[in-house]
Amino acid sequence: MKLRYATFTGADDNTDLSELQRISNEYPFVEWGFLLSQNKKGTQRYPSASTFEKINELHVKKSIHICGSICKSIVENGAISDKNDVSLFMSAMKNPLTTRCQLNFNLENTKLDLLNMSWFALRFFNKFILQQNKSNSPLIDSIYPFVSKTKRLQVLFDCSGGCGTEIEKIPSLIPDIFCGYAGGLSPENLEKKLQEIESVVDGNEIWIDMESGVRTNNEFDLNKVVQCCEIAKNTFNYDNASFR
Repeated sequence: MKLRYATFTGADDNTDLSELQRISNEYPFVEWGFLLSQNKKGTQRYPSASTFEKINELHVKKSIHICGSICKSIVENGAISDKNDVSLFMSAMKNPLTTRCQLNFNLENTKLDLLNMSWFALRFFNKFILQQNKSNSPLIDSIYPFVSKTKRLQVLFDCSGGCGTEIEKIPSLIPDIFCGYAGGLSPENLEKKLQEIESVVDGNEIWIDMESGVRTNNEFDLNKVVQCCEIAKNTFNYDNASFR
């Protein structure tokens, strides 16, 4: 197994951004996932618009995880209509090192417009990530034939949705799709879970995403991030060390 990214999601206004840069310099496989939400911006896990401005000054790998009304508008209408949502979206997206975007929604309570959502994603995102879980599996099955060969769609197996529920059964990779794994990963279980993932994916390349497992008292914990980096570094694919 080869690891392209270890994504750490949930840095916010209380996070020392200079430390993100330092950690990225030491561990080039680190990608920082930033949660984007109009209603929650400036709260725990969700950077404010002013913090996104500072984030854009960092020379680090970034992914934007789009939530709330912004994601709902993209998924249901293929557009962002609210001017405040547009402003926050553009603030988060303007850095060229933001090459991946993840759409966080639940198909059970979303009026999906597959055509318009796909059009928006292919137009604005270099790579876009959809979560694969019990509710969203039909979506992955529907969109797969149309985008698998483009290499633009990536799939995160995520039973947790940021809630810290530990991944138990490791899903098999989807052919022609770059896949990642999330679900309760933490310094305490990461070594074991990487071994379990490796037994399923063999020598293929993947990424992992951690959110709740690298928090202490609901604060983003950079010490836990470094602990995970030390565990994961031997699986990193150094052939893919450049930004992409």
